[in-house]
Order: sequence, then structure tokens, then C-alpha cells
Amino acid sequence: TFSGSGGNPNLRPIMSNNVDVGLEWYFMPKSLLGMNIYNMNMGSYVTFGSSKADFFNQSVGKITTYNMSSAVNTKARVRGVELQYVQDLGNGFGLNANYTYADGKETAAAPKSACADLGDCSMIGTSKNSYNLGVFYETSKFSARINYSYRSAFLNGLDRNSAIYQDDVGTVSAAFNYNLTDNLTLSLEGKDLNDPTLKSYA
Repeated sequence: TFSGSGGNPNLRPIMSNNVDVGLEWYFMPKSLLGMNIYNMNMGSYVTFGSSKADFFNQSVGKITTYNMSSAVNTKARVRGVELQYVQDLGNGFGLNANYTYADGKETAAAPKSACADLGDCSMIGTSKNSYNLGVFYETSKFSARINYSYRSAFLNGLDRNSAIYQDDVGTVSAAFNYNLTDNLTLSLEGKDLNDPTLKSYA
């Protein structure tokens, strides 16, 4: 059938021209409010689509060209805003929160990509909304952090002619650090402590 799937040795690295404008307000020691507005124009974004590759064809005894399902380069852009809040509560305690809005779109429909075939030009792996909420305790010897992270659903690739999405998910993590000496720290980290279920849909 002169078709197959595999890697793409002709992929170019992801290159991006970025503009990022930020404003930060340190309203008290160890505390801040911040906002960033950003725009990223990617000239060689990587998506899933179709490329051509030459292989030796045993049935005809010569090198022939195949249509390959593979990663390919295309163009894309991401625009959004980031908000950050850190609050020192005193006595080593504090809390932090951040939120990111990302509007990512492929701007050039690569052959056989979700953008070209299905009209879905969402960027692979880009959640529109994500945020983190955390509390912490820090001293010169000991620190502890508990964090909740959330990301909304995102395009995860293609399965034949269907766009596959990963559903939104929230995870809990924790980290504990104890400074044994100035040069040695004992650390314990736990991820996915809420045992999240990853769901995909088409």
C-alpha cells in the first residue's frame, strides 16, 4: 500500500519567537502578586500528520516512496496570561497560587493532521486552563509543601481518523526536606497522592 508509520528524521527543532510582558508587586516580604501576558509564534511546531519517506521495496526490488504517519513540522501560536500569588502568613507558613490561560492553535494545517482532516487546530498537549494551589512551611532546617495541580482537557494526538483527547485531571503532591548539614539535605516527595484516573476520549 506504500504506507506506514514511524519516525521522521527530517524534523526540525521547535523554534519560537516570544514576547512576554510581566508586572510584579512585592506587597510585603516573601509575598507577591504577578501577571504575565505572552505571545509565542512557533515556526516549526511538531504535530502528528503525514510525511514522505523512501525505503527499499523488496517486492519490486528498488527504493520507493511511502506515505508515512509520523510527527511533522507545522506552524503554531500560543497566546495567554499567567497570574501568580504568594502570601507569607508568618511563622514560616505561607500559601501560593498560580493560573495560566493558554490559547494555542496550529496556524498551518499539516497534511493528515487533526487540523487538516478534522478542522481541529488545537495544539497537541496544550491545556486551555491550568492552575496550582499550595501551602508550605519553611524554616532554616525543615520545609514542607503540599500542592494541588489541575489542567483542563487537551488534544493528545490521532487514532486513525479520530482526534484523541486526554480529559481534565487534578493531582496532589507533597514534598518534605530536612537540612542535615549546610551541604546535605534529606528529601521525601510524593506525587499523584490522590490516585487520579487518566481518561481519554474521542
